[in-house]
Amino acid sequence: MASVLFKKRSRKMEKLIISDVHLRSERCNAKALLKMLKASSYKELIIVGDLSEKEGKFSDDQFRVVDYLFKNKEKVTCIYGNHDRHDKTIVAGILGKRMLKEYEWPMGKKRCLAIHGHNLDWVHRIFEEPLIDKAFYDFLWLFKKINFAGFNAVKWHDSLHDGFSDSVAQKAMKYAKKKGIDVIICGHTHKPLHRTCQGKNGKEIHYFNSGGWIKGLCASYITIDEYGNVKLHSMAP
Repeated sequence: MASVLFKKRSRKMEKLIISDVHLRSERCNAKALLKMLKASSYKELIIVGDLSEKEGKFSDDQFRVVDYLFKNKEKVTCIYGNHDRHDKTIVAGILGKRMLKEYEWPMGKKRCLAIHGHNLDWVHRIFEEPLIDKAFYDFLWLFKKINFAGFNAVKWHDSLHDGFSDSVAQKAMKYAKKKGIDVIICGHTHKPLHRTCQGKNGKEIHYFNSGGWIKGLCASYITIDEYGNVKLHSMAP
């Protein structure tokens, strides 16, 4: 993954892509996100789902993120995520935007598609309820402290998460192949990832996951420059 330098890039950035910000959540790493956004110059900001939770309080840093998005709303495109069905206050009310289920655009001779990815995950409906989602993450925080008799909960969880991320990646590439898409970009898994597979007529399909902005787990984003080069950036969460 690319190293992250918080400075203006010499090559003109066409698109900046983020996902899984989860505003209103205590896990939201709004401070790091705001720093990255302010240091970036781009034509379009694509938010690939799960911008905000239904309940919870905005921290000062989260308010600053909302203010930044409002000031740059003409550049913002929002994609529907499984958490976004609970709260349209920011996107519809503040930004005046309509959420898209999918967003497709041309990139030279290639077709690019962004979707959140929750429809590729059969268990996602369980975690659409905020109380269940919070209880699950609180449980994981306690569970990952277990380390006895040779059992390491952190390694077990990481292995499970890797399997889940790979499963979504495989389903996304299959979906891209069916639709004739060359580059598909998802969120949802909170794990930054790049995978490839063979598409129709021997063309290569690229899958990217933009990760998210969750404290202790991930802080990552995707850039696409004026030449159509897609790059995944990851920093310490």
